[in-house]
Amino acid sequence: METREKYIQGIIIPVEWDNDGLVLRTGITTFDEDLLVITDNDFGRILNQRLRETVTLLGRVSVHGGVKQVDVLQILAG
Repeated sequence: METREKYIQGIIIPVEWDNDGLVLRTGITTFDEDLLVITDNDFGRILNQRLRETVTLLGRVSVHGGVKQVDVLQILAG
């Protein structure tokens, strides 16, 4: 599994909900229509509160089971 650091700009969106409609996980959809699921860390929890906002971040991108994920290292703008 290859992991690389990358700057990403996009919009924070929900990607998983519980039975009551509460957002469990978020992702970032980029302007070239790529979707990366945000891992659960301190920055990921901050981004859970910023749905539908445009952000720029630095993160480690990896693929698990065909799903792109980003481990956010820094929120740069937004």
